[in-house]
Amino acid sequence: MTKTYAWGSQAEVSSGGERYSLNTAKQGPVVKGSRITVALNAVRTSGDQFPSPTKLRYAVVTGDGMLCQDRTPFQMLTRGRVEPVNVSVQADSPGEDKNRVTLVALDTGGRVLAAWRTGGEVRTIAPPTGCTAKLKEPFDPDRTTSFGKAAPLRKKQVEGTTLQVAKPKVTNEPGALSSTVTVEVTLTSPFSAIVGPQQFALVDGKGNLCPRVKDVVDLPLVSSGDPETRELTFELPRGVKPEGLKVFWSSSEETVEFR
Repeated sequence: MTKTYAWGSQAEVSSGGERYSLNTAKQGPVVKGSRITVALNAVRTSGDQFPSPTKLRYAVVTGDGMLCQDRTPFQMLTRGRVEPVNVSVQADSPGEDKNRVTLVALDTGGRVLAAWRTGGEVRTIAPPTGCTAKLKEPFDPDRTTSFGKAAPLRKKQVEGTTLQVAKPKVTNEPGALSSTVTVEVTLTSPFSAIVGPQQFALVDGKGNLCPRVKDVVDLPLVSSGDPETRELTFELPRGVKPEGLKVFWSSSEETVEFR
């Protein structure tokens, strides 16, 4: 059963394989004649960092149960960036009582994902104090290396193969829910070596896993005599201090910690 929230409450929904966070204005709907408008903020919380059309539709249910769907085109959303949405519909008759109006978020098939109305459940989400993904089990590194220093990869790699991880850089973009953490990694091998970006993990000071933002084409690093450098991108909740960040590189044979 779909929950009905109070105006100003935040809801997390999923549609078409993507996750979204939605938050309506506390004032609720604005009624002018037969036009009903509701303001909300929307943010995509999954997928890559490139703008893509939202897989959500919005509609208003009037006091007599009429569903009025907003027909504006799908909005482009960028992962982690808050964007304003104005849901605007035309009711059958003017003067609708705003306290009887319900806003609904729908998936692409028309299923109701969340609803807001006067008297609904008040829901607020406490800001995170760190990354939220828990490790199934802590990393058990074979050795630890400082950021900026080259670490030898010893097992199932050509002798002389090294991996260097620079100190993570944290940037904050206006309107973004998360801080962007970029990590520059360099693979060097005298002959041929390959490592995948999915072998790297960023862990915060509390031991939680910070999500990596995948590129559209998640290509591996390949070194055949010359160093190969790649910049990996991770996310840290906005406002969380970037203290104690560690990067782990793991294969089936060994794990190296950079700190």
